Amino acid sequence: METLPDILITKAFIGGEWRNAKTHFSVTNPANGKVLAEVPDLGREETLEAVAAAEAAWPNWKRRTAKE
Repeated sequence: METLPDILITKAFIGGEWRNAKTHFSVTNPANGKVLAEVPDLGREETLEAVAAAEAAWPNWKRRTAKE
């Protein structure tokens, strides 16, 4: 697997914390088919948590500028 381990995080960021999942799936380079990373395959529960966390964060984020 060709990865950039120093800059690649293969967990999901939900509600301010990095979380793993029970299962993962491969992300491949379409040019050569090589696996770039294994990333979390989140289910319904984790997806609903992520959506709720994003909705809760939105009021503060929408007031920020791109520079911030």
